[in-house]
Amino acid sequence: MLITHYHPSLILHSYKSLFFNFHRSCLKKISLSFLKIGSYTFSRDFVCMSNVLIVPEKNEKLNPLHIVDVGLASGKIDEAYIVDGWSTDNTWTLLEKEIPSYEKKYGKKIKLFGSVLRNTGKGGAMYTGIKRALKDGHSMITFIDADITSITTKWFDILIDSISKDNLGMSRGYYDRAPFDAQITRHITRPLIAMYFPEAKDVNQPLGGELCMTKEVAEHLLTCCTAPPHTWGIDTFMTINTVMGGFKMGEYYLTQKTHGKKSVGELRGMLIDCFDEAAKQVFYHKRNVSIPKFSKSLIKVLPKEHTQVERIGEDVRTQKYVNVDFEIESFISSLEKILPNNHTDGDGLKKFLKVDFDDEYLLMDLLKIRSINEFKEKSKLLDRHVWVRTLDTLTRSYIAEEFNPAFHEIAFILWRLRSLSFIVNEAKTFEEAETNTAEQAKLAFEYAQKMAAPK
Repeated sequence: MLITHYHPSLILHSYKSLFFNFHRSCLKKISLSFLKIGSYTFSRDFVCMSNVLIVPEKNEKLNPLHIVDVGLASGKIDEAYIVDGWSTDNTWTLLEKEIPSYEKKYGKKIKLFGSVLRNTGKGGAMYTGIKRALKDGHSMITFIDADITSITTKWFDILIDSISKDNLGMSRGYYDRAPFDAQITRHITRPLIAMYFPEAKDVNQPLGGELCMTKEVAEHLLTCCTAPPHTWGIDTFMTINTVMGGFKMGEYYLTQKTHGKKSVGELRGMLIDCFDEAAKQVFYHKRNVSIPKFSKSLIKVLPKEHTQVERIGEDVRTQKYVNVDFEIESFISSLEKILPNNHTDGDGLKKFLKVDFDDEYLLMDLLKIRSINEFKEKSKLLDRHVWVRTLDTLTRSYIAEEFNPAFHEIAFILWRLRSLSFIVNEAKTFEEAETNTAEQAKLAFEYAQKMAAPK
């Protein structure tokens, strides 16, 4: 656009009008080049502020459109992406058919496209979405998981508005959880972050898929010390590297999140991805070599009373969807298959564990249990103190063995053992589960700080 020989005040007025009246949903960089005032010529660029909602999914039927519907109804979203992880059912066909009606309803674009790579899981879909959002010129990126059923428009108000209000690089949600839920967060990701990344020690729920980030954070995540994982480890990667990039993060209470649940035994793939990514971040950032003394936290957790969000669905605080006896019996049965008779003596189990744990005799004793009642009686010995030591040793050994996949089964078994011990002994109520989760993370932080390098 060439502007010459107009009165400076008219040029300024026209420029302001162009900025403020241009539609919020614009996606492209607008360039005012060679702006001439008197004898001076200069160029000026600006990018319209725009928010994109990204919903990663696979085989979710029309569920992603429920998220998009609520997001667009909030008035905070200018465009939506549904990133399909190469669904193997009729999800793509259903979405293609229904998307036009939502575009007509809101007058905004909804794009459906697949992950850049197949068989890459949630991480691949999120990576694809971020790259597309940056290419399209969006300044804010919001993610919501496709299987959420308790979402309200208030979620978008809180996550998006908090970025500028609290000067954040990323905002995340935290929620009430069923006492038996979130065992990977409770026993893997949260204590490992508290242990090795004191800058993020206050993070409450690092694996939540409901977040908003600035363009600057998104660019950092694509160019930091390691490429993003294309697995369930993506949330771990984002949480750690946002903080390691020096960006502030806020967590906001969104009341509760209702979505599909899986039993402890069904979470093997997710557990391995999350443990593997946490350990690799420890390695990439050299925190296995030296943990810094705590200076300040880059995490701001807003108290529950800060937000007022309607509770949708049955109160998760009272849900106990896990059949404890069945889970214990299933665990014992799996051990009988994994650990043949010649592995059930002390030397055999020690060889299977591959590592000299501080509490190896206790762990071996628990792995030899063959009845539900015996498990309930003895499992209380695997408390948070034992688990923090065990998790640290397991992580350091996994790194030392160059991420040998043989450790995956060991990690899954020990995590399952700790999760069931927690469910039986430390999660009788919602309040007890949350308190013990926080105490375990605090203990992990204090345990590591005793070994931390001086400032």
